[in-house]
Amino acid sequence: MRLVDNKGRLFGIINLIDLLVILLIAGVAMSVRINFSDRAKTEKLSRELYVKVLCRLPTEVANNRKIFRPDEAIMGGNARIKKVLEIKPVKGYGDKEAGYSDVIVLIKAKCVILNGEYYCANTPIKINSNIVLLNPVYSVLDGTILDFDTKAGDKA
Repeated sequence: MRLVDNKGRLFGIINLIDLLVILLIAGVAMSVRINFSDRAKTEKLSRELYVKVLCRLPTEVANNRKIFRPDEAIMGGNARIKKVLEIKPVKGYGDKEAGYSDVIVLIKAKCVILNGEYYCANTPIKINSNIVLLNPVYSVLDGTILDFDTKAGDKA
């Protein structure tokens, strides 16, 4: 038995051109399905997120109420300060104040969820990750994310 007979049928069963058309249609259908399933996985969802951030600042800066005013835009305008939760002086050797304070601030940010991760102002938001907060009064604040919550309302 030959691979293609004199009528152009593969194994004497199906026409070679018909087979190519069927394979082309199947390939296009699989390509469309793969593209739409990938788009669903990477679909951007926007959600408000409450983020607890720890910043270490000079004590005189930390106690300046102008820096952490409620509703002040922070993180490039993408987030707003909700509340200062704690200002605690950092102790040095012999329990002397080291001149710095740890400030824990609660911010409310509009974030995008991409592949299960949160991004606020194009910054990945993860617990224990470092972020830079842009504040109009004190230009750059380095912060560490302590905690975050997707439920709006209760935390503020």
